[in-house]
This record gives sequence, structure tokens and C-alpha cells, in this order.
Amino acid sequence: MGSRFDGDAAISVRQLLGVPALSPATLLAGEAGLDAAVTSVQLAPEGRRRFAIGEGSVIIIDGGRISTDTYFLDLALRWSAESRASLVLVARPGSEVGLAPRRLSKRLALPLATIDTDTFVLADVLRTVVTEPDRKLAELTISAVSALNRVSARDGIEGALRAVDATLDATSSVVGIEGGVIAGAQLVAPLPARDRLHVYTMTTAEHVARAVQPVTLALNEAPSFWLVTERSTPTAYWRKAAELVLKVASRYIAIALLTERLTQERDARYRLGVLDTIIASDHIDATVVHQVGVLGWPVEGWCSAVHIQLGGDADQVQVLAQTAEVRAVLQRARLTGAVIERPDGWTTWGFDILEPKPAAFRELAQRLRRTFGEYVAQRDVPRISIGIGRPYHGLAGLRTSLAEAREAATIAHASGARLAVQHSDELGVARILVGWYTSSEFAEFSRTLLRPLLELEGGAELVRTLEVFLDSESSPTLTADLLRVHRNTIMNRLSRIKEALAADLQDPDERLAVQLACRVVNLGEPD
Repeated sequence: MGSRFDGDAAISVRQLLGVPALSPATLLAGEAGLDAAVTSVQLAPEGRRRFAIGEGSVIIIDGGRISTDTYFLDLALRWSAESRASLVLVARPGSEVGLAPRRLSKRLALPLATIDTDTFVLADVLRTVVTEPDRKLAELTISAVSALNRVSARDGIEGALRAVDATLDATSSVVGIEGGVIAGAQLVAPLPARDRLHVYTMTTAEHVARAVQPVTLALNEAPSFWLVTERSTPTAYWRKAAELVLKVASRYIAIALLTERLTQERDARYRLGVLDTIIASDHIDATVVHQVGVLGWPVEGWCSAVHIQLGGDADQVQVLAQTAEVRAVLQRARLTGAVIERPDGWTTWGFDILEPKPAAFRELAQRLRRTFGEYVAQRDVPRISIGIGRPYHGLAGLRTSLAEAREAATIAHASGARLAVQHSDELGVARILVGWYTSSEFAEFSRTLLRPLLELEGGAELVRTLEVFLDSESSPTLTADLLRVHRNTIMNRLSRIKEALAADLQDPDERLAVQLACRVVNLGEPD
């Protein structure tokens, strides 16, 4: 059984001459242009003055003019060829078309035909035939709009994707900013960054067409989602239909995503407010207990807080967009509790009715390293620093564990690694030092010490290079590998650093002071 997309996106001259209404037509010349697409029908006006001709047009000439103005047909052929018209059709010629126009038609590869039919009747019939593909596309678009209008708020994005699939006989998905599928069918091949563009695109690989339509949620905002539709053995008509339908569907999906965003932002603000209250309160009062109960947060047991911090220029929108993926990663690490969005990351906690065994924190840290290691390897995400607090009992204990997790995350962040997981019990010397090198006095000393570097062009890059160099036991080769630059580049940077810095990196005490100063600058202002 044939598909409704088996038709062509536009009718060709050959197909047009084959319709019953044109069966009496005689093709005189120009056979080489029979496969050209026909997009419109025009009547040649009176007079010899040149007239506007659309590309792909059928030009109908009143045959009565041929007998009184034999040269007009040659002019019409030349004008039509220059404008890339598809067919010149002479209706009821008053005399036989001469040899010269036929030769010209052949040379121009522009089909020339005659037919014994009234000019206006012929134009009406041809317009009906030529516009058939466009009418089908219009009907298909209206069908898509009707299907999308029937999608309820409860159906959401999945309902919109089902409507697209039913309209296009295809498989559709919505992809997020990191290339992962957030709704719809899983993609056989992921959507790479080079295809996550601001404009509609279509590519074909191994007879499968992939149409990608960006979904923008706000004016002047870069797209953060993409609607992806795939179909095997696509026809030209399906390609044209897909572009129209996806542009319409993307607006419905944008509304659903925007509604979801607003709901998430509202709920996230409420959850963050309760979390901040727990952290800031010396005494857990009945109001906090009530809010925690309404949210369904498990706290009547042993809680081990986990603080996840995004590096780079993370913001609330990016955090919300990645929450579903982060929640899935946490579930793989067997953390199934509440996930609270913060401006720079997320907070959650493990929960046990019985006090965990001493080795439990190591197992939790290992699971987080493994699951987030897989996540970072598969996604183009900013660096992630994770801190884990000790297990404590109840709401008051959760407050203590949260403070430890934040401290551990701060130290993990100072390492500069793309993924760093630090448990409070693993801090060792770093925990002893944290109060010192995050103090306001040492922060001021750090800025003064490194100011000669920061004032240079590319100063932040020099400080980062210096930090990695010192953390790598002063190895230029290892530093180059970690920063993914050539060793000569590192040597040039170190030369600039040593020239500008008023410190002897050969002296162990001064080297340690510089190393800690780099970490303070990396951490930012002390909290």
C-alpha cells in the first residue's frame, strides 16, 4: 500500500503533459526540459513589452497572436528561458508554429507545446493541477494543527510528539542542550553539537532522513531544545511536509516546555527556600517541619548530604534543564531522595533508617564517581564538584551534614578537576587548611601576590596554568596534558609567570603559599 507521501513536492512538465486535460497537446520541441518542476501558470499579456515571468512557470500564449506577430513566440521563448520558466504552451494557434521557434526551443531546452483549447479554460485547468501538491501540503498542515490542538496539558510534550508522528508517519524526539533525549523515542545516533543549530536542517544518512527544528522558549534566547524527526526512504514531498509541520509543532512544544519551566522555577524556589531555612536555622521549628512534611522529604533517619556544584558560567536555567538527567544519574548511584536545585547546582541526601556502617561513605563516594564519570564522559558539561557529608540523624543532623557537604564540595572545586568527588571523612589535611585559605586575610594576601599575573593580558589563563603546574609536581609535560595544549605553550607561559611573579617557586614555603593563593583565586571571594 502506498504512503500519502508518495507524491511529488511539485509536478513536472512531463507529468503535466500527461494529465487527461492536456492529452490533445502536441510537444513540438524542448524534450530535454521535461523533468523541470512546474510551480505556477501565467498568461502572456498583450503587446511585445517584456513581462515578469516566475521561475518554474507555464507561460500560456494566445495562438491567435502567432499568425499576426510571428516573432513574438521567439521573444517569449527567450524571456522564459532567461527567467527559468518550465513550459511555453500555445493555445489554439492560428497558424502552424514555424521551424525557427522549434529550433530555439530545442537549443534552450525549454519545452514548447500547442493545444486546441481556449486560453482561459486551459489556464484554469492547469492551475488546478499545478497547485495540487501545495493544497495537499496545506491540508496536511491543517491536519497537524488540529491534532496538536487536541493535545491536552496532561499529554504534554509526549502528546505533541505523538501528533507529529501520526501526521508525518515518522519517529520524533525532543533533545536537550547536551544532546540527550528528554522526550519521545531514543535516537539511534545522538544529535551532535554541530547539528544543534539555530535554524531548521535536514540531513540524510543510510536512507534515513533526520529533520531538526530548534525550539526557542523566549525572544532573543538561544534554542535549548531541538525537535528531531526521522523517517526512512523519505520522498521529496515528505521533506517539504516535514519542514512545515515541525515549524508549527515546535511552537506547541515551546509552550509546553515554557509552562514546565515556569512551574519548575516556582517549585525550585520553594524547595530552595525550605533548604536554606534548614541550613540557616539554629532551631528547627514547627513551620520547617510542616514544610518538609508537605514536600515529602525523608529526614526521620540518618541523612548523608550530597552537594553538587557546577563550574563555569552555570545559571538557574541551565540547572533546571539538567535536573532530570542529574536525577537519573543520582538514581543510578542509589540516591532516590529529593533533588533541590540551587543557582549553581543541586543538593540531595542519602537516607537510612539504621545508622550506616563506617565503610558506607566510601561506597557512596565510589558510586558517585562512577555514575557522574559516565555522565561527564557522554556530555559536554561544565566541570562538576561533589561534596558528601557524614550521616547524621534527623533534621538537625541533616543541617550538619549539609554544612559538611558544602565544605567538601568547595575543596573538590579547588582541585580544578573536571569531575571531583570529596567526602568529608576524606579531607585530611585539606580540611585543616580550608579555614585558613578561605579566610578574608589570606584571600587579600592571595590577590596581592597574584596581582602581577592577573593584570597581564590573559592573566586568568596564566593563574590557571600556574595552579595546574604546581598541582602536577612542577611537571610541564603533565601540565600540558591536563590543559590540552602543547608543552612549548606551557613553557612560554611559565617564562612569563616567573618574570612577573615576586616569588621563588624553588623555595618549598613560597611554592606552597603560591599554590594555595591560586586555589583562593580559583574559589573566588571567601564565604
